Order: sequence, then structure tokens, then C-alpha cells
Amino acid sequence: MHEIYVTRPDLNLLTVFNAIAQTGSVSAAADLLSLSQPAVSHALNRLRTLTGGPLFVRGGGGLLATPRALEMRSEAEQTILAAQTLLMPSSFDPSSDARSFRIASSDYSSMTRMPPLLRSVRKKAPNCTIELANIGASTVRQPESGDIHRSFWGIEPPASPFTSIKLFDEKLAGIMCRTHPLAELARQGSVALDHYLAFPHAVVSYGVSSGNPVDSALKLKGLNRQVRYNGQSFSGNLNAISGTNLIMSLPFRLLPHAASMGFVSFELPVSVAPYPFSLIWHARTEADAALSWLRSEIAAVGAKAQIESWPKVKTAS
Repeated sequence: MHEIYVTRPDLNLLTVFNAIAQTGSVSAAADLLSLSQPAVSHALNRLRTLTGGPLFVRGGGGLLATPRALEMRSEAEQTILAAQTLLMPSSFDPSSDARSFRIASSDYSSMTRMPPLLRSVRKKAPNCTIELANIGASTVRQPESGDIHRSFWGIEPPASPFTSIKLFDEKLAGIMCRTHPLAELARQGSVALDHYLAFPHAVVSYGVSSGNPVDSALKLKGLNRQVRYNGQSFSGNLNAISGTNLIMSLPFRLLPHAASMGFVSFELPVSVAPYPFSLIWHARTEADAALSWLRSEIAAVGAKAQIESWPKVKTAS
């Protein structure tokens, strides 16, 4: 009887395995799963028995996955996600049902898309919770594993098994501190390309592999700029470059925020086309009624954010 129990498939063991692989720690996995540490240790011992060998070894200040564990992880994540999708209710009533939605978001989408989305969700789905996760190098992997339900996306969307919808187009403008040597030219709309390239620049990198559209446009002309500061968020960069001679590109929908901080905005002296801002998700979650509702809410908020014709940038006095 004991032998049958040990070899019987148990989805909970895969959940524990995935948590340990993710955190590299039994205690951290226990906290993540809201279980006791002995319970997680017991599950890990059962996993060792089932697989016939160690899945994790100590090293580097935590538990390191063995080659066998690395082989198992992708399949384990897909199995867990498939089971979660299978057991989800086939219907969703936003007025009464409770769900937790995990959305990957940069500071751009947190500042521009989340305010109207949160107001809509609070009004229509008062028992639901929204959790935000930072955009980063692992963002594409997270929807596949189920760690993230939906992700805002400001570059070319990934291919199948991901699905995406374009929410709107965004465009870049240049900004500089109001005490910048070029500030008066910016107010007059007279920043030329040679002026632009004569000063150092700040850029934003979220850890997602993609070329900066400004650098790509300059490269077509055989030119490049001096990047002297690389930050991880637009809001952080605005605080960092205040009072410096650094120039930065900023999405149009963040220009009011920059103006409130005293920055001067200007049309970029190099042609950079508007780029699509999208929502992505994994195809496995298509049948989830609650996530389909959330997608519709995000799309509706995105439709209201369309800019039919790009206005001239406004500058701070």
C-alpha cells in the first residue's frame, strides 16, 4: 500500500518542485506556497523517490537544479498551467466573483494604463485583485509558466504560442531639463540634429532584448549618440537627469508628467515612426473566462487612449 502511494501521480508535487526551482530554497518555496517548511521538505523527499535521484543540490547560497530538474521544469510548468486552466470556472461574473490577476507592467503602463484600468475593475469587479510584476528579461517565460496572466508590451510581440492585441500606437518626443543649454531652442521648436547629437543622452532599458528606435533611426543615417546614462524606468530617469545636460526620449503619454517636473519637450530631429503598444498572453489561457474579461477591459481602456493625430509637443515655460 505504501508503495502505491509513493508512485501515484500528485500534481501538488509538481507545484512544490516548481516553487523550489523558482526560489532555490525550501523555506522560500514554503512561504510562496503558504505551506510549512517540513511539508515542503517531505514533498521534496517524495520527488526524489519518484525520480530516483536528487533534483537539487546545495551551492551558491541555495539549492541548484540538477540537469534532471532542468529537463523537468518546462514540462512541469506546462502541466501545472494546463491543470489550472482545466479547473477554472467556465464562466465569470465580475460583479461577484473573486480572482487575482497578475499583470506584467513597466512604469510607463503603470502610469498611463493602470489608472483607468483599475478604476474600471474596482467598479465592475470589486472582489478582484490586480497584482503587478515588473517587465524584465524573464517576462516572456512568466506567461508560459502561469506566473503572469497578461503583459503589457512595447516592442514587437512574441510569436506563437503567445497571442497579442494592439492597444494603440505610441510616439517618442525629446525632453531636457529647463536649464539645459538647448532649452530655449527646444521652446522655439528649433533643435537641429547637430544640436541633438552634441549632448549626452539617457535611455531606458527594461532588460528586454530590443533595439532602441532612436538609435535605429540614427544608424540609418550613419550616426550615433553618446549614451551616458542607462536606467530601468522612465520615472527613475526623469528624477535622475533633472539638473543635468542629458537629453532623453519619452513617450508622448508621459509628457504631461515630465512637464509637471519642469522638463522642456521637443520634436525629435530624426524621424522615428510611432510604435505599437500591445497586450500579450499565452495561448493556454484563452479558455479562461475571467482572463478573457480582463483582456476586454484592457482593450477598452486602450481604445480610449488612441491619438488620432499627434499634437505638437508642449513645453514648460
